[in-house]
Amino acid sequence: MEEIRIPESELEIMKVLWERSPQTLPEIVGNVRRVMPWEAVTVKTLLGRLVKKQFVRRSGSRRSYLYEPLIERAAVLKSSVRR
Repeated sequence: MEEIRIPESELEIMKVLWERSPQTLPEIVGNVRRVMPWEAVTVKTLLGRLVKKQFVRRSGSRRSYLYEPLIERAAVLKSSVRR
């Protein structure tokens, strides 16, 4: 299995998506803010990085994108344990 490394900031987004998917940007922002005091623009930037890395899928229309994880939580946790 390929090692998957995710920075802590992106991992916070993934945790929210693993809890429930798919979610819209406002839903993700609301759920992330329970643990991190980030603005919507920060969450959007991190989601963009995760989409570019193909860790998250974005589907739907521009006004109502839905985001869902493309990688399993277990794969990321196994990589984290090996560090």
